[in-house]
Amino acid sequence: MRFLIAIVLFIVSCGPGEKDKSEHYYFKKTAHHPDIHWSYEGATGPEYWGKLSASYRLADTGKKQSPVNIDTSKVVVDNLPELIFRYHSGERPDFINNGHTLQHQQEQDGSEIEVAGKHYQLEQFHLHSPSEHTIDGKHFPIELHMVHKAKDGEVAVLAIFYKAGESSQALNYIASAKLPDKKGNKSVMKQGIRLNDLVPTQPEYYTYSGSFTTPPCTENVKWFVLKQELEADEELLKNLAEILKHNNRPIQDLDGREIHGFGS
Repeated sequence: MRFLIAIVLFIVSCGPGEKDKSEHYYFKKTAHHPDIHWSYEGATGPEYWGKLSASYRLADTGKKQSPVNIDTSKVVVDNLPELIFRYHSGERPDFINNGHTLQHQQEQDGSEIEVAGKHYQLEQFHLHSPSEHTIDGKHFPIELHMVHKAKDGEVAVLAIFYKAGESSQALNYIASAKLPDKKGNKSVMKQGIRLNDLVPTQPEYYTYSGSFTTPPCTENVKWFVLKQELEADEELLKNLAEILKHNNRPIQDLDGREIHGFGS
């Protein structure tokens, strides 16, 4: 009898409330919080994500997880397609502190990237500090993720590294609106910026098949890690790091995957 009860409880626990979500909360157009609480430390930190919910199990069992270290000596150099940016000017991004990152949800349609004739519309962008991906084991102060989705549902994410150096006009303007330093707070831009200023002028990249770096860690995400590092004021990077509080998932195993490279 106890055995039968255990089976029933297991089936119930895997019921509708625990099914895989077809869409990551990244794509919700209104303020949305994950169904199961997770964090970057303690009992709800990355090493436990896969055990917090059946819908998060890929964090433990997935074979195409992100982020990864990019060993440049092992990158496969291919004749890959050019990455084309088509971002609007005059965007007025607002950032919300959702407790995990500073995130802007794209409202205006039309900003996109194109790869091999396929178009991916910009859905949102957010920040991690320090960087999640590493290059030859090296972290960067900030990693910007620009999340895109094609009409067929395929997801492509640009990863852009920022390091201390010359001031970044786009980042400085975002910071001038007072960055939201507490969960639920929001900053609203009074003027537009050029989204192109957030990305490198040289579209050389590393690419691989991976996952979202936050639960439910959905796989088959097409990653484009841009080679050119951008610069930002050191004080601004420190302020961002204080707000973001080490919101980077640890490096994941490649599990036999290859990383391909475009450009020199």
